[in-house]
Amino acid sequence: KQSEVDVQVPTEQENKMDGLKGHQLLYSIDRYLHSVEFQVLVDQAQAAHIETCIRAAKAGLSDRGGPMPQDGVMIANSRDTREDRRPIKAVVYSSENNNLLSVTEHLIRKLGPERIAEMNNNDDIVGLSSELSRFRHGFREFKTCPVCEQPTSMGARGRGNRCDFRLMEVVTLNSNGDTDGRLLIEPERITRTLNVLPERLEGEPLSKYPMSSKFWTVGDELEIDIRDPHPLFGKRKSMYRWREWGVKKCVSTARTELFQGETWFLGPLPRHDPFEHTIQVRLVKWSTC
Repeated sequence: KQSEVDVQVPTEQENKMDGLKGHQLLYSIDRYLHSVEFQVLVDQAQAAHIETCIRAAKAGLSDRGGPMPQDGVMIANSRDTREDRRPIKAVVYSSENNNLLSVTEHLIRKLGPERIAEMNNNDDIVGLSSELSRFRHGFREFKTCPVCEQPTSMGARGRGNRCDFRLMEVVTLNSNGDTDGRLLIEPERITRTLNVLPERLEGEPLSKYPMSSKFWTVGDELEIDIRDPHPLFGKRKSMYRWREWGVKKCVSTARTELFQGETWFLGPLPRHDPFEHTIQVRLVKWSTC
């Protein structure tokens, strides 16, 4: 079964083409159809269609009594799905590499990252095994990073035992807008954005900003929650512990690199007033733990 999705061209774009004729009109249409802006609309429409199909299938399953795991059980008549009450799962496939990356991002924002198993362009056997287990059984295998104490995948291509939890490197801002200190923060600490335009989020609310590095840009000014422990995170390691781990060499390397490399540490957060636990920071880069 083949489906078609409709993509609504923005009124502003139609106005730009209004009055064009002949070759000028054809050239303008062709140029727009091959633009990034149009591809974003196509990816959004594809993701919306996939979401609709999945939700319709889940609604139909609910009408039949809800999901019932049937591991290892073959359905006698493959054309009759009335007795098939296995949990609904969908495979989104393309014969081309990378052209589903944007669709995946839209699906993650619509369905949540915990419901998506990504196996595209992954050559690492450990990573593939982890995602395959996630698809089959509905949960993801992970290990806990000893530094950031966040769940991380069982393996990552070319990264050895390094954690894949993404951290943001920021500099703190004082009342004059000057920078004071340097921190690594978890994206979930962001409480609001200060200079991010809504257009950058492609129609998503600004509250979605922490969810994807696609929305981040160096220079973004943010307000963050520096409670430690935080409701989502355990208490950070003390400076004494970091000194034991050789933080002096880490800081020296970072300064030698003019703070352009990946080197920094997940150190203690600034002390704060008990009744005021937010500060303003500026994003300088981001990387995995």
